[in-house]
Amino acid sequence: VNVSGLPQPNTPSHLESPPRFPSLLPTGLAARQPPFQAIMPKPSPRAQVVLVKPNGWCTAQVTHANGEAQVHDTIVVQARFGFQMGAVITAKVTRNSKGAETWFATFAEPYQRRVADVHHQDWQAGKDPLTVPNTMPGSPHTGIEFECWKCGGAKVHGNQIHRIKQTSIWTNTNAMEGCAIRAKPAYNKFKKCNVQSVECSQCRGTLGSYYESPYFDSDTGTQKVGQKFPCFKLDHLRKRSDRDEETNFSLVLTGRQEDMLTAIALLVKTEDAEEVNAIAAYGRVDAMTFDLFRKSKERSLQTAREAEEAKLAARRE
Repeated sequence: VNVSGLPQPNTPSHLESPPRFPSLLPTGLAARQPPFQAIMPKPSPRAQVVLVKPNGWCTAQVTHANGEAQVHDTIVVQARFGFQMGAVITAKVTRNSKGAETWFATFAEPYQRRVADVHHQDWQAGKDPLTVPNTMPGSPHTGIEFECWKCGGAKVHGNQIHRIKQTSIWTNTNAMEGCAIRAKPAYNKFKKCNVQSVECSQCRGTLGSYYESPYFDSDTGTQKVGQKFPCFKLDHLRKRSDRDEETNFSLVLTGRQEDMLTAIALLVKTEDAEEVNAIAAYGRVDAMTFDLFRKSKERSLQTAREAEEAKLAARRE
């Protein structure tokens, strides 16, 4: 019996266990899934046909990037796909070696709007969904819960959130239920580091990015400090502009709307920084400071609720 777990000298090479690399495996509870589920095909860029030549060949401009093809890049599309001017398409692309277009479409098809496999209420994924405001780094996010928009498989719990900035969720861990890290890294020229895509291990929907180590912080001009690494930057939702045809969700808030509104009201927001610093000991913001401030908010909300209930009672009399 081989108790060491290592191949014995006489073990045929084809029976030896292959090496396992953490970057290829899902994290958290999803680590129980087969490793291949973490190696997922890249999403296709979305583009709109802006030119149709007499021979039927088209030029399409990218409107939604996929990590390689960027917004405003152009794609040359063969006549055999039969697209008309203005058509919205998705395409599998490779670098174009001829002509002015950046990419060549090896396959293209009409764009089909994404449809979730689970039902969401309007406050979760409607035209005007509930969002979480910018929060102070390291503050508690008790009661805030997210799940994968597409299937509900990936989960983000409040105690895993480091901060929320412009609807992006920065985590304090990379051990997340139902999240998988793509194996191939890509260089982020703005943050001056390699990143890897994070996807739902169940439906393979893109959720955000994985940062193994500190990145360049454009706000300070130095390496990021105060953020725990490795971590995820996950997308709640994205909308390019008010004129965009739809809001793209990666995650949605989950639970009862009333509970979520209460949890959001108790968050320590960036606009609360001045009040937080005022009660910090020697100007040091720590877990105790956040706890004191949160309790102060709870008392204020309770007082406001009691006052509103008293008004309603007086009207009934």
